[in-house]
Amino acid sequence: MANIYISFLGTNDYLSCTYHYKSRSPVEGIRFVQEATLSTFCRDWSPEDRVVIFTTKDAYNKNWLDNGHVDHKTGDVIKCEGFKKRVDGLRLSPPVKNIEIPDGKSKQELWEIFQKVFDCLKDQDEVVFDVTHAFRSIPIIAMVVISYAKVMKRVTLRGVYYGAFEALGTRREAEQLPPEKRIAPILDLTPLNELMEWSVAIDRFKESGDASQVNMLARSGVESILRETKGRDDSAKVIKKIGGTLGAFSKTMATCRGQNISKVARALKEEMDKCGNIELVPAFVPLFDLIKKQMSGFGRDEITDGIEAARWCFRHNLIQQAYTILQETLISYLVLQVKGDPEDVGKRNIASQAVKIKSDSLPENKWNDPAGSDKEMTRQFLKVLKNNVKLHRVLARLTEYRNDLNHAGHKDGAMDPSKFEGKMSEVLQVVEAHL
Repeated sequence: MANIYISFLGTNDYLSCTYHYKSRSPVEGIRFVQEATLSTFCRDWSPEDRVVIFTTKDAYNKNWLDNGHVDHKTGDVIKCEGFKKRVDGLRLSPPVKNIEIPDGKSKQELWEIFQKVFDCLKDQDEVVFDVTHAFRSIPIIAMVVISYAKVMKRVTLRGVYYGAFEALGTRREAEQLPPEKRIAPILDLTPLNELMEWSVAIDRFKESGDASQVNMLARSGVESILRETKGRDDSAKVIKKIGGTLGAFSKTMATCRGQNISKVARALKEEMDKCGNIELVPAFVPLFDLIKKQMSGFGRDEITDGIEAARWCFRHNLIQQAYTILQETLISYLVLQVKGDPEDVGKRNIASQAVKIKSDSLPENKWNDPAGSDKEMTRQFLKVLKNNVKLHRVLARLTEYRNDLNHAGHKDGAMDPSKFEGKMSEVLQVVEAHL
């Protein structure tokens, strides 16, 4: 794992300027903003880290080398140090490498730039990216490369920075200022990357029900805030709690923890409600609203929450979980109809047997234990099923489908995988209409 600084040199004749980042010491009298970002963010780097500067052939001649610009009025060469000499003067520990790239005037050249940036990255690199002098489509390409490398090379983006020279006005207005008055901020654009990561993570949760990435971002994205404020930052704590609770909800669904569904869903809704009382980056509000919308069907009682959980799993392609949760929820419903405790394992087993007894019209002398040992309770369940034919039919079908899934299709008459969704849709319609 190493650090890498990436930036692009442009072709302009840059004015001398002072750049500052937040409360850190300003870097005065420099033409290249990279001197400021390197001094600010890379001073403590080691020889194992790397600095990579990309240039086109024109940028190399004009700004990497010395004396690359000409006075348009006189035609004389303007005496000035190029970036190579300036960065050498910083005496940084990591090596500095220049890589030539094409101008990006064709699709082929854009792909060549993509490949060169990607090739300079190593597994698990931590990237600092200065986008100030990148031209045309280069910043977009570089950000796409880094997003791609997050997957392919497990890189981490530590920071994206931009020297806002335009804060001084137009070029002509800046030229009229004395050099000591040219003071421009370095902007941290990293939150835009974080927003993109949150968007991807929440979309993943919305589509697949997997909240692991949201949970990871909630933890990693607020740890620094919690450290700096010693845990007093309310927004950071709420976001971290949402991530953890969302992760617990996702795991509850994936592992079919029926007893926890209502509890975890209620806790998540309560945490989401707290978002209305904290300050959020405006763009985060609709993302969190998406999560709230996903949870809107929960929070009534254990039976309706169980049915909603099955529906939720079904929507997120957790087919096997949907069948399991729905069947177990309807067993709980059946136990409640005889005034029993739905967490009583013995009663649940008898209720399940009662479904088969009715389906197969088994006489009492054919009842196995525990149904055979508690015939009175079994009769009560059979009475409920007789009076609620739809419930019996649904439970019988769910038992058949669930067995098929649990045995991975290793049985006679195994159902085609494409049919499970349609069967679940039919079953849910019946349950919603008659329960």
